[in-house]
Amino acid sequence: MRARGQLIAAIVAILFMGAASHAWAEKGSYEVRFGVLYSTPTGDYTEEGQTTEMDSAFGFQASFEFGLTDLIGVEPGIAFLEHDVNVKEAGESDLKLGDMSLIPLTVNVNFHVLRGETVDLYVGPTVGYAFWGSLESELFQQDFPANDEFLYGANVGIDIPFGEGKWGFNAALSYLVLDAELDGGPTMGVDPLQIKAGVLYKF
Repeated sequence: MRARGQLIAAIVAILFMGAASHAWAEKGSYEVRFGVLYSTPTGDYTEEGQTTEMDSAFGFQASFEFGLTDLIGVEPGIAFLEHDVNVKEAGESDLKLGDMSLIPLTVNVNFHVLRGETVDLYVGPTVGYAFWGSLESELFQQDFPANDEFLYGANVGIDIPFGEGKWGFNAALSYLVLDAELDGGPTMGVDPLQIKAGVLYKF
């Protein structure tokens, strides 16, 4: 049921992005960005000498930015990730507890502090909602549902055009404040540092 809800949420978000892009196309330019994502969690959960934390993971991401003005844009985005969850204890080998999927829906407000013909640098805040999949554990032969969470953070990115065309290279760095709370269980800090890289297309 949770997987179905995540799929529906992702489809709704994509349809919303497409509909909104048509509405905004007549009002101003926008940029579509897509590529890969590397997420490194910086938080964990520690109890009685045992630390439970998520491993770093690769994923996919896509977003589009609407230019409200020449220097301010709003950028909804979506990403798909799956993290291994490990338990660590001093003097013991790491134990894989299971894995959890993550679909974050985010909105960045980008302030373009350096916008030229060869480089576009922007920074701004991020808010959003994280759809967590269940902790799927082969160790316990069962799944543990997780609660979806609000998130917030900050984002900095750079666009570099490929010559004089509409295509270009994009890279971004973001930090999100985000937890993973098992339904009826403990809350694990995640707080990922994320690196994004891909291409963009300007309209």
